[in-house]
Amino acid sequence: MIELPVARPSNLWVRRERDRRWLRALAAMLITAAIVGAILFLIGWPRLQTTSINYNLIKLRAQVDELARRERALEVEVQAQMGPERLAARARALGLQPPPAAQVSVMRAEGTAR
Repeated sequence: MIELPVARPSNLWVRRERDRRWLRALAAMLITAAIVGAILFLIGWPRLQTTSINYNLIKLRAQVDELARRERALEVEVQAQMGPERLAARARALGLQPPPAAQVSVMRAEGTAR
């Protein structure tokens, strides 16, 4: 068999070592990523809270408007129930009658009856 010349390195007895700087580079990258993440969190969290508060405020304003509308409707209902003709009809239904004129006494401002 014929041996062909092969190009070989001249330093055959030197062993390769792994680069140990990768650990420092990885640590620097992770620290940088943590700092960027913390900054984004510190910027984003208050904005997120502000947006959440604004949505809650819109919902609460809608509830206040609805409750004010219901209050006005109930006030109209109370006024309708407390009207003189309604009270007179309810009194008649309960068997009440107007008092005779002899039973009515009018008080003067001084406090004496007439």
